[in-house]
Amino acid sequence: MTRLKDNAIYKVEEELYIDECIHSGVPEDTIIGITVKEVVFYDRVLKRKFEFLTNLFGMRPNMMAAIYKIRWQIEVLYKQLKGNFPLKYFPRDNENAIKIQIYCVLSVNLLLTVIQKRLKRPWAFSNLVSFCRIHLFNYLHLIINLLEVTNNQN
Repeated sequence: MTRLKDNAIYKVEEELYIDECIHSGVPEDTIIGITVKEVVFYDRVLKRKFEFLTNLFGMRPNMMAAIYKIRWQIEVLYKQLKGNFPLKYFPRDNENAIKIQIYCVLSVNLLLTVIQKRLKRPWAFSNLVSFCRIHLFNYLHLIINLLEVTNNQN
C-alpha cells in the first residue's frame, strides 16, 4: 500500500460499492490503472537483471538505475544500524537528544566499518559489534586483539 501522488496519471477501471464505507470515513473505493514505465538494468558484476517501475517518464534509464542503487545502499545501512544498534530507548524525548544518539550510532558504525576493513581476516560486522560491546570498558588494542581471537579460533 502506498499513497497516490497528486500528479499521478491513472484511469478509473471500476468503481466499487461504497455504501457501508461512508460511515467509516471512506468516501470512495475504486480500482484504477496507473501508467508506468519499466526500466530493465543488467548488472555485469552480479550477472543479474533488475526491473524498475516509475511514473517519471522524463528520467533517463541509467539515472534511474543509479538512484535505485544508492537507495539500496541506504536500505542496507539502515538494516545494519537497526540490527546492531537498537535505538529503542531514548534517555530524553526532545529532538536534540534523539539527534545526538543517532549521530553517535552513525559515528560508531563508521569507526567499526573502518576497523572491519583493516582486519586481515574477515569478521562479520555483527560479531565485531558484539566483541566491542563485551569489551567496552576494557583497554585493548582492537586490531591486535581481534587478530589474536581469529588466530585462536583456527
